Amino acid sequence: QQLKVSASGHELGSGILFGARVGFSGTPSNLLPMDLGGFQHDAQGNFLGCQYEPGSDGKIIHVLTNPAVTTSRVLADNWAPQSLLREIASAQPPPHAL
Repeated sequence: QQLKVSASGHELGSGILFGARVGFSGTPSNLLPMDLGGFQHDAQGNFLGCQYEPGSDGKIIHVLTNPAVTTSRVLADNWAPQSLLREIASAQPPPHAL
């Protein structure tokens, strides 16, 4: 491979490619770069923030707390980064995400 093209979500959703966007997929947050709509105010000077879909936060929490989707466990008091990484690397079945 002689050339690798890559871009972040911010670069793909910013004005670099398109002058206007009607939607941008990502984690709902009011911490937006200015070119993605951060720090927008209405005519009265009220901060608008990110205009994300109502209920998005609840949907995210629902998925992340669903035992059919995610699992968790308590680590021993004497855990270390190296032992945790070894355990993850040898897990059966292997994890799909961390």
